[in-house]
Amino acid sequence: MVDVAVRVSDELLKKYEGVSNATVLGALSKRGYLKVFMSGVKSLAPGRRLVGRAVTLRYLPSRPDLQEHVTRGSHGEGFNETPRWDALEELTPGDVLVADCMGMSMTSTGGDVVFSRILSKKAAGLVTDGGVRDGHKVARYGYPVYGGGSTPTI
Repeated sequence: MVDVAVRVSDELLKKYEGVSNATVLGALSKRGYLKVFMSGVKSLAPGRRLVGRAVTLRYLPSRPDLQEHVTRGSHGEGFNETPRWDALEELTPGDVLVADCMGMSMTSTGGDVVFSRILSKKAAGLVTDGGVRDGHKVARYGYPVYGGGSTPTI
C-alpha cells in the first residue's frame, strides 16, 4: 500500500459537508484536476451525503497465473490476497473506499461482507462504478454507498 504522508484533516472535511459536487468539481478543474469523477454512479441509499478522504482502488481483469496466490490469502477466513482487502484494511474513520471498476457494473465490488468490513473500520462510505452485491441490505448499514448498479456476482 501507498504511505500517504499528508491526510486531509477532519476539520477541512467538515467544511465541505455543505458544498455541492458542482462547486467542488469547478474548483478542482481550475487547479488542473480534470475528470476526477465517475460517470453512471447512483446512490444505493438515497438521502445520504458523502464527504471523506479517498482510499482508491483500481480493479483489473483477473489473471489465471495469479489465481493460486490470490486464493491462499493470509488475512484469514473469507479474505484473500487481493488489493481490495489491503485497501479495506487501510481504511480509517472518515475514509471513503473509491473503487474504479472500469465501469463494469456486472462485476461486484463487494456485498454484505465488504460492507460489514467498511462499517467496522468506521469509514464514511463506498463509491464505485462497478456493481454492488446485496444492494438490498445497503440501507441497513447507515452509511452511503454509490455504485454502478446491482449485481448478483461475487
